[in-house]
Amino acid sequence: MRRTVLIYGLISGVFGLVLWFITQSLSTSPDGKIDFDKGELFGYINIILALSLVFFGVRHYRDKQLGGTINFGKAFGVGFLIALVAAFIYVAGWMIYYYTSETAQQHLLQYGDYMREKWVAAGMSTEEIAKKSAEFEKNMEMIKNPFFMALFTFFEPLPVGLIVSLISAFILKRKQE
Repeated sequence: MRRTVLIYGLISGVFGLVLWFITQSLSTSPDGKIDFDKGELFGYINIILALSLVFFGVRHYRDKQLGGTINFGKAFGVGFLIALVAAFIYVAGWMIYYYTSETAQQHLLQYGDYMREKWVAAGMSTEEIAKKSAEFEKNMEMIKNPFFMALFTFFEPLPVGLIVSLISAFILKRKQE
């Protein structure tokens, strides 16, 4: 099981990073401004595509290691472990990119501007915007700590990995005949 989890987790994580780098360029204008709406859409599509390898990993484990049968719990466990490995790869890739790229460090500043524009467009009062801005700045200070940045980044793909693992386990479970 360990070999299957590592192979499919690594492939999924690297595939996700490659997709992320490709679509990052598609959601960034030539002047360096990021389209966060497009980026969010691309981001979750990338995560879903990368984590689709969970299905193939569980199927491979079921067919090659267990002789074609697997229960729901075992299938879910293998799938979730693959998703965890992929999430760690994603976090490592983002952290390396963030700490080696000035563009990545501008990402958080641009995101703050983007959120303020959304609040203004939503018709929030000046007081509400000031309150939300203060809360946002507090969160940004916390994210400057590498541990918290890694933790928050880890929770981007993890819920999707959980869902993909559940769906894969449900589809691939097969009782012994």
